[in-house]
Amino acid sequence: MKVSRSGGETILMGVAVWLGTLQDGGARAWSAWPATASFKASYGREELRSPAAEIDQHRIAQSVMAETIFERYGGFAAIRRIVSDFYDRVLDSPVISHHFERVDMKRLLDHQARFISSITGGPASYTDEHLRRVHERFGITAEEFREMVTLLSETLEDFDFAQSDIDVVIGELRHRQGAIVTR
Repeated sequence: MKVSRSGGETILMGVAVWLGTLQDGGARAWSAWPATASFKASYGREELRSPAAEIDQHRIAQSVMAETIFERYGGFAAIRRIVSDFYDRVLDSPVISHHFERVDMKRLLDHQARFISSITGGPASYTDEHLRRVHERFGITAEEFREMVTLLSETLEDFDFAQSDIDVVIGELRHRQGAIVTR
């Protein structure tokens, strides 16, 4: 990045601008600006201008402020209700209920609510290594994983999630399948 000053303006050449952050510090949105972008101090705040092209500030604001799935469906309280309903189904499942016979369900519901929050854009985060460590002793099979995905999908449908949001959540789970399925 090249910085130069000209007539009271600071010129940044070849810059990508951070438009916002999630609560966990991750990038919410990035915008690749034209090769030259200028920032000009104006009335105690910075005003964005581009000499190469006008920036659609409304589009940028929408991108930065776009709600996550977590926010759209009511945050942590709603996710906890969803997870509670989901585990009612899990405990009724002949395919996977045996994994939960000696589990502290209150603790599990708390962890699972944080995990589902994280994959829907909420504040928590879990690494694949953490998921691997937690699940390795259970010997979860691909069939059991599919059952869990089906039950979660049905639960999200019953909570009136849009199909596109269900697809995102299920996609995030499938992305982590290798850390959860251990047999």
